[in-house]
Amino acid sequence: MAGRLALLAFLCVSCLSAQTITGSITGSVKDSSGASVAGARVKLVQAATGAEREEATNGRGDFVVSNLPPGEYTLSVSQPGFKTVERKGLRLSASEILPADVVLQVGAVAETVTVTAQGAVVQTASAERAGLVSSSQVENLLIRSRTVMGLLSLLPGVVDQGGGSESIDRNWNLSVNGNRRNTVSVSLDGATLNALGNNFNAVIGVSQDAIAEVKVLQTNYQAEYGRMSGANVTLVSKSGTRFGEFTASRTPRIGQLALRLYF
Repeated sequence: MAGRLALLAFLCVSCLSAQTITGSITGSVKDSSGASVAGARVKLVQAATGAEREEATNGRGDFVVSNLPPGEYTLSVSQPGFKTVERKGLRLSASEILPADVVLQVGAVAETVTVTAQGAVVQTASAERAGLVSSSQVENLLIRSRTVMGLLSLLPGVVDQGGGSESIDRNWNLSVNGNRRNTVSVSLDGATLNALGNNFNAVIGVSQDAIAEVKVLQTNYQAEYGRMSGANVTLVSKSGTRFGEFTASRTPRIGQLALRLYF
């Protein structure tokens, strides 16, 4: 009973300081002359789950699709009198505002222009400076301790001063942009992992095999992530994929599973 009460207290504290892991895709829709296209139908499909979101452009041709889980998306934009434009392989990371401008060409709606290759995305929607340990890096890079914190030294501005890739424990000794290790905030699916008191170890151990990607917000990030001055490390656990009736909204993440197991 005492153990359950302690866990409940931790979960309540975590909920108070929880941060979102979702991101947004924003952009503008214009025609070939540069004029804004109002009322265009914008559709986003998550590749892993098939979950769909639809929005319409406003009077200036702008659109924002928010509260999107991290992952790969396909964007399609259609409007009567124009060819449908489809952009595949849009990769959205945790807490990211991803720009995705679209230019429509005159033609029939039945005609589709598909873009499958594109250059590196230039961040124009946010001034934040962040680093990303991608899903392929988490899956394929070998770390003796199997803890994702050991992978953060791959990012510019992050220095591991305590051999995090070798130590099999819940502590970290990371210096981000010259700040002390107790100024780093770590969260799993939005729930804070920092232990009260020293603030440089986690209340639970997280296996590398359970993590899909890691996002490190270093400077100029939004105020909702300003809990610590050093950096905000966001761990995103693996979620479900397409299988029968299961979708991303029905597949629980690690934090939700903990609630179901203990209560």
